Amino acid sequence: MSVSLCNCKDCQNRNGTQRNDCATENIRILFSLGLLIFAVHRVTLLPIHIAGRRESGSRQTSVMDLEKLLANCQSQMGYTFRNKELLRVALTHASGADTPSQSNERMEFLGDSVLGYIICDHLYTKLPNTPEGDMTKVKSSVVSRFTCQKICKQLGLDKFLILGRGLGQANRIPDSIFANTLESFIAAVYLDGGMNEARKFVLRVFQQDIEEMLKNSDAHNHKSILQQHCQRVEGITPEYKVLDVQGPAHRKTFNVQVRVGNRVFPAAWGITKKEAEQRAAENALAVLHELPVPYVG
Repeated sequence: MSVSLCNCKDCQNRNGTQRNDCATENIRILFSLGLLIFAVHRVTLLPIHIAGRRESGSRQTSVMDLEKLLANCQSQMGYTFRNKELLRVALTHASGADTPSQSNERMEFLGDSVLGYIICDHLYTKLPNTPEGDMTKVKSSVVSRFTCQKICKQLGLDKFLILGRGLGQANRIPDSIFANTLESFIAAVYLDGGMNEARKFVLRVFQQDIEEMLKNSDAHNHKSILQQHCQRVEGITPEYKVLDVQGPAHRKTFNVQVRVGNRVFPAAWGITKKEAEQRAAENALAVLHELPVPYVG
């Protein structure tokens, strides 16, 4: 087997052995350069792992795998993207992205604000008589990291995360990643379909938690809200009076009226005295805010 000799000017004046040595050195350089190119190529093709499939072992995600992943995710979430690239980015953790711009970090930033706005707007509309402080407590609980990571898992969104090899093989993925992914998904829906689509998705998946937070807060405690209002504005405390009781002993209904100073508000019925007082307080708040009285008769 012959070796192609070097044609450099120095080698023209050397004997054959010296020229062969120079050619061999050139081959080594080309071989090393080839290894470097191969290494760079391997880095750009690092395996990507899908969180919900870690048990299947390491494998490189092909284009077909990714398309199937995105299709299954859309079906699971109940929203179809016009721009599938938005969904891919929303699901891609920084560890599974080639560059920071290809990860969901920027979408997480946007999604956090979109989620907060939708919840605030919903509470403001739903609770016209509730003080700012009580609404803030509910909002903070609803958009907390704990609630977001919980909903991410409940929806099954955690099964579609695109993670880097090291994180994908970890025994436990941090809950913060699940919370971030839900916020990123909300941002993707907003960018793809606008605020109306984002609102529909958020209120659908957060509705149960919103209702639970409201039950466990003062936001629906109309007696407490009325008392705070009267003490702050007029410096007096509301008084409740039972006007009537009807029905048999095992099924009584109560009619209660609330008075604030010299002002009397529409009475309300309830199957318990406590319920009647709450409804009477809600009637009073409606009158004070010039809204329709919810309980008439």
